[in-house]
Amino acid sequence: MNGGDKANPAAAAPPADEKKKFVYSRGAPAEAAPKKERETPAEPADKPPASVAPEGGEKAAPDSGEAKKDGGKPEKKPRPPKAPKTQEQLKWEAARRQEFLDRVWNPWLRPVVALVAICLTVSLLLGITNLITAPIIKENAAQAAAEAMDRL
Repeated sequence: MNGGDKANPAAAAPPADEKKKFVYSRGAPAEAAPKKERETPAEPADKPPASVAPEGGEKAAPDSGEAKKDGGKPEKKPRPPKAPKTQEQLKWEAARRQEFLDRVWNPWLRPVVALVAICLTVSLLLGITNLITAPIIKENAAQAAAEAMDRL
């Protein structure tokens, strides 16, 4: 028996640098990556962000072509035209569309949309019926109350 390990439990434990941290995702443990590696930078590392003032204490001036005068929003530049799709791409898209129709639209979404449309239509018709008949019902109730008073 080695009594030195039991006497000093810190000597048996690995240093804090060597301990592995685990992140649980969908039940499976995965080794955690350093935070900088997981995040994707919004701007290249060699270019400072636009909000940071340049050296010398001056504020960064926006480019005249980037910002509008009315709201400060950047102007939209026209996109270059897209290349035409090949027959293979068109066939793949058609297959994906058909797969969506077969798996999602026909068995699930189509009945839901139909029932919602029926519910909205019936509710609208019931509201219109109530709008038309409410004054007539009120008038008949007032007449019945007046006749009951006359009998007494």
